[in-house]
Amino acid sequence: MIPEVRRAAALLRAGAVHLVLDVPADEWDAVARDPRLRAAARPGLRVMYLGFNVLADLGRASPVRDPTVRRAIAESIDRREIIDGVLKGLAEPIADFVPPEVFGHAPGLEAAPPSTEGRPGPASRR
Repeated sequence: MIPEVRRAAALLRAGAVHLVLDVPADEWDAVARDPRLRAAARPGLRVMYLGFNVLADLGRASPVRDPTVRRAIAESIDRREIIDGVLKGLAEPIADFVPPEVFGHAPGLEAAPPSTEGRPGPASRR
């Protein structure tokens, strides 16, 4: 067990290990193109989300207690840019706390509220 995924991917490319799960997105292409390796990708169970602390801090109410503030933050996040840039296209936006592969997923939810300012809203589930 090698907990540092970048080290595990390097050891895989060096032939020191035989299997690595969750290769970092920015190393996926190198691993997938390596003729000595076989790469397989499929939807996983990992979900990333932005959480808010709505509790009072230092005696003041948190500004994110206001749903309009949370909505404004949600609308300002370019999910497509995160997926295409940081995650190298190896993800898709969802609106649930669990991905479609998990029992309890609620299909049909929008990944983000539609924009109210006439500009396109964040990408929804492909």
